[in-house]
Amino acid sequence: MPSNPVRLALTGLSSSNGMPMWMPDIYANPFNIFAQMQVSSGVSVGQTANLEGTTDYTGTTSSDFNGWNPLTASWSPIIAGASSNQNATITTPFSAIRLNVTGGSSTGTFACNLIQAG
Repeated sequence: MPSNPVRLALTGLSSSNGMPMWMPDIYANPFNIFAQMQVSSGVSVGQTANLEGTTDYTGTTSSDFNGWNPLTASWSPIIAGASSNQNATITTPFSAIRLNVTGGSSTGTFACNLIQAG
């Protein structure tokens, strides 16, 4: 059964405000996720965001990190350097996906809607 849609959103920079994260169902078959990055109000010239995935997380729920530290995990870009609306189809079974606002002003908002099939 497909999961409910997820929305990761962040106002400001990840270095100040963290990185919203989601753990998809890695057992979904097929593993397909549609990601839609949205640039919202207040985003200035030069502000960019990445949608990133990792296979380092091995816990069974989002509250069971088993000593896993997302700051030291190896993250791969799914959408890199977004400064405008972008879409991506994810077929690699990442165990965690995060929104990372990497540059620009601290007032803009980025959001990413994720819908997993399977």
